[in-house]
Amino acid sequence: MENRGAVKIMAGIILRWLGGGGGDTIMNLLSHSNDVYTNIHATNKIDPATGRSLISEKFDEDYPSFYDMALNPVPPKDIDSKALKQDIVKLNSKKDTFLLKSHHWDKKLDKDICDIVDIVNIGYTIAFIPFIVRANLHKTPTLANSKLKNKTHFDYPLSKIAKKLTDKQHEKVVTWNIITDLINKARIFNLENATITIADIFYNRDHLKTYFQSRSLKLDITSDYLNQWVEQNKKFLPSKTFQNYIDNTNYNHIDSSLDMVERYTLLALSGKNFQFID
Repeated sequence: MENRGAVKIMAGIILRWLGGGGGDTIMNLLSHSNDVYTNIHATNKIDPATGRSLISEKFDEDYPSFYDMALNPVPPKDIDSKALKQDIVKLNSKKDTFLLKSHHWDKKLDKDICDIVDIVNIGYTIAFIPFIVRANLHKTPTLANSKLKNKTHFDYPLSKIAKKLTDKQHEKVVTWNIITDLINKARIFNLENATITIADIFYNRDHLKTYFQSRSLKLDITSDYLNQWVEQNKKFLPSKTFQNYIDNTNYNHIDSSLDMVERYTLLALSGKNFQFID
């Protein structure tokens, strides 16, 4: 994995992010402007109702594991890491440039393949967590999937509890679950120091362009598509009040001027256990 400022040049990139983290937008841009093998169908279109970049996963019978790797959410137990490694080795042997979408987080697999492919994580600071959570809940079926045994992020005990909740209570538990997963992923995979971040799309597009240029990939940071995506996704950005709390390490989750996502993020950061917030 790469940290900001460190660049390794290899034939292929696995671009990895958590649902809501803006990766489909970057995949769309790169796939549209470069001749690369990829595991998605790019459209360079946006769903006007949600602000979601429209892409679909592509199944290739020569590399079947790449389809599962791109799905979100993907319970780790449903990914065959051995088969995934074999497919990456096979594709890498062709020496062609490739760009693979991934939602699969596996430290052991990362270590096994880091010498043949770059795993580029789209990172985020703690202050940007509310953006990802809001985008995730608004654009993806995470809430609906949380009640499905084969698609939920919940562990078994939490799934049993969730069945007894009202819809509003259930949404709060799902929100908490996403937030704690984001906090854990940031810590385990050092995502605050990632080479590129979701915030770069809003505030530092030149960095994105320069980074991918260093990988011989074009990224059009002036495209109408990207400008439209930014405009439609500004509503998910964290509030100034929340950012001030983060800057001052003040995790005041009882501030009712904040929305539920920001309050639960502060509650999680405070180290306290889950509670229903009114």
